[in-house]
Amino acid sequence: MRTDKSEMNIVGVHAVLSAFKQRPNELIKIHLTKELLKTMKPVVDYCVKNKLAYHIVEAEKVEKISRSTHHEGVCALFVKPELYTLSEYLKKLPAKCLVVALQGVKNPHNLGAIMRIAAHFGVDALMVNESEQLFSSAAFRTAEGGGEGLKFIFEKDFMKSIELFKKNQFELYATSSHSGALSLYKTQFPNRVVIFMGEERYGLSPELLKKIPKSLVIPGTGLVESLNVASATSVILSEVYRQIQK
Repeated sequence: MRTDKSEMNIVGVHAVLSAFKQRPNELIKIHLTKELLKTMKPVVDYCVKNKLAYHIVEAEKVEKISRSTHHEGVCALFVKPELYTLSEYLKKLPAKCLVVALQGVKNPHNLGAIMRIAAHFGVDALMVNESEQLFSSAAFRTAEGGGEGLKFIFEKDFMKSIELFKKNQFELYATSSHSGALSLYKTQFPNRVVIFMGEERYGLSPELLKKIPKSLVIPGTGLVESLNVASATSVILSEVYRQIQK
């Protein structure tokens, strides 16, 4: 449950417009260049109507405020999305539910890419054990609006999450490049699925791999050991979505 109303910067035209479309009441203020006045007119009009601050500034000012060189001329301050505990999230679930659990994934560009992929393939929630970069401007800019369609779960100890998921009729899958794992394309997925993904260098922890009943492998030529975590997420979610959306 949300206990505060902490803030975050969102940069980039599409990311800002997506956030505004999904949660306009959480907009606090916006800085933009004059070149974007027409594009951002709905946001500026909303600010005027609701007596929120908007500032027409030079690009250098936007860069200074956002601390990003990829701001595209706009930086908007929003309330951060709600960050659930796993117990809170599990209180009310749809019949079909797809969760991606990221262990040790800290790179904001990978996080943003995974948000975008997750939103495209109908993921309900993203669970992380590292939250520092989750609501960074870099992650949400890379997500191109994908961060607005997801629920976010913070669970420091993934080991504790396994039994909670099982009690709520989820099937759990780890991802692995090692032999013995199930082929992604020979696996039948149920309506409630959790896909555990690890950071690129080390993957999932050995302890977690031992506790998760099934491991998936993406078949390929074998010329490379594994895919980038965002690329692997895309391939896996595409197949899960194909099956459970029927």
